[in-house]
Amino acid sequence: YNNNDYKYLTSVESTTEYETESLLEGTHDFYVVAYQYRYSNYRSEPSNIVSVESVYERPEITIYTGCDFAHIIWDKIEGATAYQVYSKDINSSDEFVLTQTQKFGNATTIEDLEIGKTYAFYVVAINGEASSQPSEIVQVTIPEQTLNPIENLNVEQIKYNEVKLTWDKVDGATAY
Repeated sequence: YNNNDYKYLTSVESTTEYETESLLEGTHDFYVVAYQYRYSNYRSEPSNIVSVESVYERPEITIYTGCDFAHIIWDKIEGATAYQVYSKDINSSDEFVLTQTQKFGNATTIEDLEIGKTYAFYVVAINGEASSQPSEIVQVTIPEQTLNPIENLNVEQIKYNEVKLTWDKVDGATAY
């Protein structure tokens, strides 16, 4: 800091301590104290500088994959207002790119991934300009999925112009 390049927080009287709960996670804050002499306009020089680093927890992530997607779940971090998800194709020389910013919840699905490719992901918790350390980088390979055909397809003619089809349920199917 240069001469008096400080932000005024508050004035306290008749005490030699000050507490605040206004720390932003992920920031490094510096403090000095000066005193006012007997209600005059005279102020002392600032005290020595003290600092505190307020660090977010690092998000822990779990990833589930499907035939063209990765579903990413992370631990909620107290104080975080959003989460940024970064990804990259590990066979490319490209850097990680911000894939998505999630403002609500602690999960997201990244779709349209290529089967057989390996991707790496990490998550960062944010609050304004402050951010956590990145989560561990997790790599997943998008699996090839062999989908078995429907079994026991049956047809029943109800009327001359109406039929009913029935078949066995397939686990994981979302539509037929």
